[in-house]
Amino acid sequence: MVAVQRTFPVNRPAPVIRDYLRDFSHAEQWLPATRKCTPTSEPPIGVGSTWHNVSEVMGREVEIDFTLQDAEENRLVFVGQHKAATITVEFVLMPETEHRTAVGFTVHIDFHGAVRLAAPVLQHEVEKRTDEAIEKLTDSLEAL
Repeated sequence: MVAVQRTFPVNRPAPVIRDYLRDFSHAEQWLPATRKCTPTSEPPIGVGSTWHNVSEVMGREVEIDFTLQDAEENRLVFVGQHKAATITVEFVLMPETEHRTAVGFTVHIDFHGAVRLAAPVLQHEVEKRTDEAIEKLTDSLEAL
């Protein structure tokens, strides 16, 4: 398993951030590996909504189907399924002021089969990609 957790400040109110993050198709704007992310369920977005994500990971195209598993006022959890891994992405919003929010961002990747052996090597790559994602996500959120 690979796990990475970061917390970063965003100069926007929590409801604005939550509305943006709950639509996982926005991953195209902030998740460096994502090439395309399209909804595969009908609106409105809520628990059970799904997206098909096409990413490039270590030079390979990877397709992952994500589901919004949990949606609370200040917490969102997406779970992605792929034959080689299950990916859980969690956002926790912690309002600091009326216009500033700390965003907790956690990624857990549970590898399946032989890929599990590469988890220690992949930890560094996931940390690097997470840091890139946070930089882009902060820019995207503050542009709202």
